[in-house]
Amino acid sequence: MSTPMPEVVCPHDLLMQLAYAYGIGDFVRAGTMERGEWCERVFPHVWSLKVGSGLPSVMEKLSGPAIFWLDAGGAGDELAETFTEPPCDVLEQITAIRSDTREHYVFIDHAELLLAPPHRPHRIDHWPTIDRVLDTLRVAWEPYIVVQGGVLMAVPERARNLVARYCQEENTHLWMQRRGVKPSAVASVERSRERLSELVRLARDSKERAAA
Repeated sequence: MSTPMPEVVCPHDLLMQLAYAYGIGDFVRAGTMERGEWCERVFPHVWSLKVGSGLPSVMEKLSGPAIFWLDAGGAGDELAETFTEPPCDVLEQITAIRSDTREHYVFIDHAELLLAPPHRPHRIDHWPTIDRVLDTLRVAWEPYIVVQGGVLMAVPERARNLVARYCQEENTHLWMQRRGVKPSAVASVERSRERLSELVRLARDSKERAAA
């Protein structure tokens, strides 16, 4: 049996901010996701795909730019033991997404399996290298790409500042925790994150009222 992979923390706050700021109504979940029911309370349309299933049929039903949560962790121990087929189909999924003319938001969990070869007993050639992933993400248009908390994020240029601020706040919080900064300072960072989320919600509400 393979060694458990590091836990990936889903950036719920960031997904919510993106949805509210850019009016994203579709969330496509291809693979596993902790607290998966959370997205159903935020997005009007949630599409769940099993590992190895195709995206084309879902792409046709999207109402606009969507958030995609892809899984680089493979299909689980059963494929790790038999190696009957490549367990990671991230490249195929990205290719399907990039075939669409809309600028979508792509999140890939277990990014450590793309940054370096996977742990045993997985086969190295069953995972794409990070350069191939980045090249495929850059087909058609140039996204803003970062890796944060074990998740590779590729978003349109319009969302660069929002994602960059989120990552900076997260890294500041971790930096303060590691250095034993007093709780009051950490709480200040938490309040800053909450204010950012509230501003995004207010902007979304204002936009909806103006359109009514």
